[in-house]
Amino acid sequence: MTRVYDLTLHQVVLRALAFVIIVATHGAAVAIAARYLGDAGVEHDGRLTASPVNHLDVVGFITAIVGLAGWTKSIEIDPARLRFGAFGALIVVLGGSLVSLFDGFIALWLRPWVVNLLPDSAATHAFAFIQVFAEMCFATALLNLLPVPPLTGALFLAAAAPGWRAAIGRAGMYVGFALLALALLGVLRASLWPMIDSLMRIALG
Repeated sequence: MTRVYDLTLHQVVLRALAFVIIVATHGAAVAIAARYLGDAGVEHDGRLTASPVNHLDVVGFITAIVGLAGWTKSIEIDPARLRFGAFGALIVVLGGSLVSLFDGFIALWLRPWVVNLLPDSAATHAFAFIQVFAEMCFATALLNLLPVPPLTGALFLAAAAPGWRAAIGRAGMYVGFALLALALLGVLRASLWPMIDSLMRIALG
């Protein structure tokens, strides 16, 4: 079990590397889902890529380092272009979270084989990295289902209430700092941990 304030240099490096991968896969999944459902804007905005540079949000990254869960840079999606409208936006949101869940499960399932192939010292680091990576995958998947900016779930809120779209965009920065504050207080991780722990137990059998 990873502690919130176990912020040794080793732990910070593990979390940073893990979240860079999560940002890349989560962000790409959201963009691919939006493009598949008809919004070509993500391609023109440079979001249809697995490069973490295009998806990294600084506050979301810091929040993930402290509280295990973070978010990607807000993505512009026009619900009017999506097939199925607001339901299409919900599919986009679920796509990002499902990919993060999948990444966590796959990492834990592959861990025994990866660890057994490595020498002892490398195996210890690999075991710790995969543990952190899976925890952060599950935490980020769960957090981003919430329909609040700057989380991915806000895409569904903006599609369901188009009149609030501008206000939702403006609120993203303030909510992001509020989430960072909750992470620093330990509230974010404490709220998510029971579900994270359940997913870890399921993945490990």
